[in-house]
Amino acid sequence: MEENSSWTILDNKENQTTTVIAHDGTDGQITRGRGAFSFRLGDFYSGNDQEQMRLTEEGNLGIGTSKPQFKLDVAGAIRARQGFVFNDGSTLKVNDKGLLTLTDSNGNVVPDVSGSGTTGRLTKWTDGASGTLGDSVAIDTGTGLQLTAAPNGLVDTNLLYLNGTNGTTGVLAGSTPSFGANNGPFFAMRGNAYTTIPNQRGLFTISAGNVSSPVGDDGSVKFNTGNDLLRMVIRPNGTVAVAGGFSANSIFAGTTTGLGPGIAVYAATNSGGEAVYGQCLQSGNNCYALEGYAPTGDYAAYIYGGKGVYAESDDAAQPGVDANAYGSNAYALRAESAAYRAGYFKSDSNILYSLYVDDVDGPTQTTAALNVRGTIRGEGNLVIAGSKAGYVVDIVQNMDSAALEPGDVVVIVGNGPPVLGQIPVVTVKKASGAYDSAVAGVVDQAWYAPDPETKAAYEAQESAARSAMDARNRARAAARVSLGKTADGVEQFSTRRVKSTEPEIAMPETKITDEQGTLHALSEVTSVGPGSYLSVVTLGSYKMIKVDASFGAIRAGDLLTTSTHAGYAMKVTDKVAAIGAIIGKALGNLDSGTGTIPVLVMPK
Repeated sequence: MEENSSWTILDNKENQTTTVIAHDGTDGQITRGRGAFSFRLGDFYSGNDQEQMRLTEEGNLGIGTSKPQFKLDVAGAIRARQGFVFNDGSTLKVNDKGLLTLTDSNGNVVPDVSGSGTTGRLTKWTDGASGTLGDSVAIDTGTGLQLTAAPNGLVDTNLLYLNGTNGTTGVLAGSTPSFGANNGPFFAMRGNAYTTIPNQRGLFTISAGNVSSPVGDDGSVKFNTGNDLLRMVIRPNGTVAVAGGFSANSIFAGTTTGLGPGIAVYAATNSGGEAVYGQCLQSGNNCYALEGYAPTGDYAAYIYGGKGVYAESDDAAQPGVDANAYGSNAYALRAESAAYRAGYFKSDSNILYSLYVDDVDGPTQTTAALNVRGTIRGEGNLVIAGSKAGYVVDIVQNMDSAALEPGDVVVIVGNGPPVLGQIPVVTVKKASGAYDSAVAGVVDQAWYAPDPETKAAYEAQESAARSAMDARNRARAAARVSLGKTADGVEQFSTRRVKSTEPEIAMPETKITDEQGTLHALSEVTSVGPGSYLSVVTLGSYKMIKVDASFGAIRAGDLLTTSTHAGYAMKVTDKVAAIGAIIGKALGNLDSGTGTIPVLVMPK
């Protein structure tokens, strides 16, 4: 101790600031009272010493730093001859070339990597054995991912696919890049200038995988929008369903080629349902469930095959088919049949017309409301409120031994079985006596009448056809089901939506044609043999009558009657004898001999 100094004993409340170097007989010890251990070099007494290492109260050892944050915190380079060993058993060492070697806890060396790369280019292993890194075909542009592979039939297909069921987990490279669904789903995109594979410029292809015995969504391509809502699906068999309408309906069913450049949409079905179905969901808007438009020279709709077109109206006072034409020389409705009748009209009401024909001005119309080019055949009454133009004929049968010709004057012989309804057939022969009160009229043309057996078979065939048509209509009516009511309470019905409930009613086979089974004129026949049928003009202006002027010159307006010249008329010279034997009035002149002149037939 120094002079004038003394010992002081500290109590337990005062700080202990001593640092003691001691040995307990086993270990050497350095103990400090408080604070960190500071290992210093330099002149302590002159204050020129500097700290080289510090051990904090927390047990952190720092070299070159006064505030170590870890068990060993070095501010400077570290040399480790034997490497580093981690508590899991893995090691990190450096070889003679200065390369680090990482060995896992199982003793497996994790390859070191080296190499060079391009900015923005994603790296890949260029040599798996030595772990060398290099550029891949992928570039991170900062806004997207770009693939830089040169065009190749293998590289640009099956490149990416979603991993798992979560679409956000990323994309991975396909294990077998091959342009074929047998290797799994793929999509292919070609640039507009693509030439590596011919005829695929600008191509974008999406393909589902080719799976065996697909069930459910197997091998399907699905399109979702909104809150992951399915909008369209394409099944492996080619079925396309839109907005949840899963059925057997198909677009381009079975093929996407061979339909021709003129077909925009082709729809077909194998399900027995509708190939195309349109529906207006709101009433009162004059909506068209199906609408077509075509410019001049094109058809807005063309429908053929099967049963043709079925049209039905549920609205009161609205037609099942409403056709309008606005072009000059255009028909609002045209019907033609290559093998059968062009039209069939029937009203199920016994108090309404089956066919109603009208024109712009009604009865004052200067042109005909109905124009028929040919014979009109009916089994009912003909009621006309206006005038009738033309002559009247009756169907008769030739009972003469000689043939009859147009213009011949005939007289009544008797009657035969009806060939038209219940109307008796008048039998006639050439007039051969003067002033014959049995005069019937003037021969017009030959007619065909079926024999009784053919007529009966034809009428039975027609009755069966009408019954089949009626049965079809009743079946459709019975099959109608309600589709529910619209927002304004209008009930909607459908027949075709329940097709399976509509029985298939076949039309009877047509064994006897209309030509064979009906009464009709034979315009090409110029004479009517014995027993054959013909028409005789019984009223009206007719083109010709055979006359003989040897009984007196004939002037227009003269009364005509029968003569002794068989089949010829003569001028009436005895008005008393002519009572009941007048054929009509001459409309032409004949001074002498025989010939033909027009006649106004008006028997009296």
